[in-house]
Amino acid sequence: ETVVGGLQDDGTPSELHVVTDAKTGAKITQWQAIETGTGNTMYSGQVTLGTSQSGSNYTLTDAGRGNHKTYDLNGGSSGTGSLFTNTTDVWGNGAASNRATAGADAHYGAQLTWDYYKNVHGRNGLRNDGVAPYSRVHYGNAYVNAFWDDSCFCMTYGDGTSNTHPLTSIDVAAHEMTHGLTSVTGNMTYSGEPGGLNEATSDIMAANVEFYANNPQDVGDYLVGEKIDINGDGTPLRYMDKPSKDGGSKDAWYSGIGSIDVHYSSGPANHVYYLMSEGSGAKVINGVSYNSPTSDNLPVTAIGRDAAAKIWFRALTVGYFKSNTNYAAARTATLQAAADLYGQGSTTYNNVANAWAGINVGARIVSGVSVTPIANQTTQVNTAVSLQVQATSTNPGALSYAATGLPAGLSINSSTGLISGTATTAGTSNVTVTVTDSQSKTGTTSFTWTVGTSQQNVFENTNDYAIADNSTVESPIVVTRTGNAPSTLKVDVNIIHTYVGDLVVDLVAPDGSVYNLRNRTGGSADNIIQQFTVNASSEVAQGTWKLRVRDAATLDTGKIDSWKLTF
Repeated sequence: ETVVGGLQDDGTPSELHVVTDAKTGAKITQWQAIETGTGNTMYSGQVTLGTSQSGSNYTLTDAGRGNHKTYDLNGGSSGTGSLFTNTTDVWGNGAASNRATAGADAHYGAQLTWDYYKNVHGRNGLRNDGVAPYSRVHYGNAYVNAFWDDSCFCMTYGDGTSNTHPLTSIDVAAHEMTHGLTSVTGNMTYSGEPGGLNEATSDIMAANVEFYANNPQDVGDYLVGEKIDINGDGTPLRYMDKPSKDGGSKDAWYSGIGSIDVHYSSGPANHVYYLMSEGSGAKVINGVSYNSPTSDNLPVTAIGRDAAAKIWFRALTVGYFKSNTNYAAARTATLQAAADLYGQGSTTYNNVANAWAGINVGARIVSGVSVTPIANQTTQVNTAVSLQVQATSTNPGALSYAATGLPAGLSINSSTGLISGTATTAGTSNVTVTVTDSQSKTGTTSFTWTVGTSQQNVFENTNDYAIADNSTVESPIVVTRTGNAPSTLKVDVNIIHTYVGDLVVDLVAPDGSVYNLRNRTGGSADNIIQQFTVNASSEVAQGTWKLRVRDAATLDTGKIDSWKLTF
């Protein structure tokens, strides 16, 4: 009898037993020891499962994948439980009420995770010894969790709220099984920053397994636990593109992150992996919308999920990740892995560093053109502008400048990068400046440019207002401007009046604030024809301003001849 390994035509592992005649070499019979059953899962639809047959019974024993077995704990919390056994090779009916449904889901998740690590990364089991862990489902009563246990070398799954949502989806199974991989490789301590990285590693590899599975019922995504409805409202447990969307996880590293729960301190590592894989900004992947920010508000260019997975896996399994690895050390570890695989200073290497900078760990590596970000601009119609674009390149030679979306009337000097001109049309434009170096490397920066209508600067009232003895008179000016008044508001007054020492002259702002201009000074002199400067920067410009004149004595009279405000 000869046993032939390998893969069957459909990719299923093979353990073909061939019996031959010892004398003639003729084949007498053969049989396939690797059975494939049908799993009617709750989360992944109908799938093919690796099973085994013993006599007239089938079991959830995957002989082609390290002899992985799936057991039913039947509500218990210890021991192995009962191996799923059936007279037919069909498992579950897609409903939680059928005990084999959760078994099929967990078995399928372990099968996918085994295949992913073996086929993508060349690892034959978690310990690379060809031996699989086992799975236990139906742990406890309404247990809303799943876990990895080193002592049994196994994954365990609860049935969720009301025992109706077993925690056995692809990503949960891959997450727990990856804890087993971490335990025998990097073994990051499950607390502080190492604990957050431990949790994130399971989320990261679970996402990769989900994409690898290519299951139409549970498509690959950067969401964690989106199928198990652990929140009761259909939302995922965690988000990798912007972890803070779950209400507790952090998007970026900060000095105190090691003091929070590891499921929340995992956020920055999940985020950096998303940035490596897909880059920053808004996009739709497999029908899911993402919008990933960066802590430094600069874009990150993706290296692709496959490259990111190889880098993270290498950092985990060759000794770069250690029990005390914190975020800074994880950056160093992944950069070393990137250098091993793609070369130090390669585009991939640099983009990995820039992804870490995007979560506030380490500095960016600039290769080629770097353009200094430009703040959003505001100007007025018919007002000349001058804005210098600042850029550098690691390559020698001159830079050339181009811009799209500039407001009408403005242009950029292609040699100097100076934007100048006079805006002619009101509105808001989205401007992108592109700088190109001698090696055709480019850098960009984008901003908005708002052009407002030209504002009137001078407002005047030339009407006469009589100033009677012992009375007060006010002359109004209606100002139509946006923003605040300046700190150097000019007030020109022309008051015709004998003996100006009788007069108190005030400027009254639209909100009623009073700015005294003269207070019974000047004695017997006639008339006040004078410009005053007022710091009115705390006042809103728009509204009715008043020149108030009070005659505080008898005999002399006059008038407000005119006055004006210059903004």
